[in-house]
Amino acid sequence: MDITNFKPAPKRLLIEVVPTTNQTASGFILPDSAVQKSTVGTVVAVGDNCWENSDFSPQPEQSVLYAVNAGTPIDYQGKNYLLIRDADVHALLA
Repeated sequence: MDITNFKPAPKRLLIEVVPTTNQTASGFILPDSAVQKSTVGTVVAVGDNCWENSDFSPQPEQSVLYAVNAGTPIDYQGKNYLLIRDADVHALLA
């Protein structure tokens, strides 16, 4: 199965999580407990009926900002994904 063939349920999106780093700009290594959870990802697939009656509609390969504790984590072929509700997407990133 290829993840690009994944079809989310209505009002859901599949997001590839952009990994966070545990190293600061000055080179300090932070413990895992001090690293913030990522809230940025790339849309992989969009289910039907997302953002009904709205001009806001992220498409695959667009970067988005989503809620901190959103979604169901999915690990597939060494990559981290989240299956989230459309309401958990807060913004498109340029």
